[in-house]
Parts: sequence; C-alpha cells; structure tokens
Amino acid sequence: MREDVDFLSLLSAVNRRRLLNGSTVEALPAGAIAYSPESPEVAFVIEEGLVRVYWSVPDGRQATVAFLHKNEMGGAAFGLRHP
Repeated sequence: MREDVDFLSLLSAVNRRRLLNGSTVEALPAGAIAYSPESPEVAFVIEEGLVRVYWSVPDGRQATVAFLHKNEMGGAAFGLRHP
C-alpha cells in the first residue's frame, strides 16, 4: 500500500525556499516526454498526474522502470539518466 507523503512539507521553510529557488512550473500534456538523456540535469516535483519512467533501446522497445506520483521528486539528479 502506497502512502502519500508531501516531502516538501517535511522541510523547514528555509530549506523549502532553498530547494525551490530558481524553480519554474511547467504543465505538460499527457504523453509528453518531460526528460530525455540529452536534456540538462534537472530535478522535478510532480504536482499533479503520473509520470512513467522508462528505458528504451534503439529498436524501440521500452521497459517501465518506475511510476512517480503526486508530490514525489525525480529527475537526473536521482539516477534517471540513460547510459
């Protein structure tokens, strides 16, 4: 059973400001690719929706690695880089 935890609420106000300093809000349509191996390294927080993390190979096959949910953090800084 998955328990929803808003990790930002666990940070002090000072650390929350430090983490979000310089951040932007971006809304992506369903099916959009939010990050690819050529993208700059970023971290993100999901405010709404679901993110599927997957690996792909040149012949087009894909394998789902993880699903990220509301209030979870992900991105290249968390090992989501493609080799």
